[in-house]
Amino acid sequence: MSVLEIRKPQSDDRSELEALITAHFSEGSTYDVTLGLEDPTFELRVAATDDQLVGVLAVSVLPDPRSVAEEMHFFNSTEHLPAADQYGLLETGYVREGYTGQGIGSRLLNRIHELGRELGVSVFLADCWYHGGSDSPEKLFDRHGYDTVHREPLNEPFSDCPKCTSECTCESALAVTQIEYWESREGQCRSVWYDDGFWHRRLTISEPWPATASGSRYSGRFSWIEGTKPPCSASGRE
Repeated sequence: MSVLEIRKPQSDDRSELEALITAHFSEGSTYDVTLGLEDPTFELRVAATDDQLVGVLAVSVLPDPRSVAEEMHFFNSTEHLPAADQYGLLETGYVREGYTGQGIGSRLLNRIHELGRELGVSVFLADCWYHGGSDSPEKLFDRHGYDTVHREPLNEPFSDCPKCTSECTCESALAVTQIEYWESREGQCRSVWYDDGFWHRRLTISEPWPATASGSRYSGRFSWIEGTKPPCSASGRE
């Protein structure tokens, strides 16, 4: 595979994205891609090689459970969601056939996590389609610390399933992860460590540090520092 870039979408990406996505569905299916180029509460990123798009993932930032319920595709109940100041609903997650298993989904998800955190998201969730194919999103979410808090069988006939190889095991599923934050001081530099259930990372605050914080957790706008990891001790990660 040539060099892979995770980038913002361009207006002329739409038709290629629609073809990439509908290739995962039953023949004749359609999909209307939202690029969200002018929407400050929606971030979409594509994975692109020199000659084609090979993956896509987006997040909608929502202020409360009611807004989440209105936007979810499979579910309309939020009883399984933890409390949060901002929710990040993952959408439009697909990798081109023949490119799965190469870490593209993980790179997209990491980037979307960064963008969501910059917008104050502390709970990410996906109401999604789990299936029997090798590219089921359940595997990606498990690796990145998501808990599947609810699932229901889709009860589709096997003849209509584009993914399962014997009997259809497709499910609608709700996967959730909650981000934890805590403060660390290095001289006069203030940082925030967070734990996304997969890795410990560090961020620096790009807005004034709040005068009052809720215990060890913090949600706000911040910038990402790549490749850092906090030392862990009995007294906590500082």
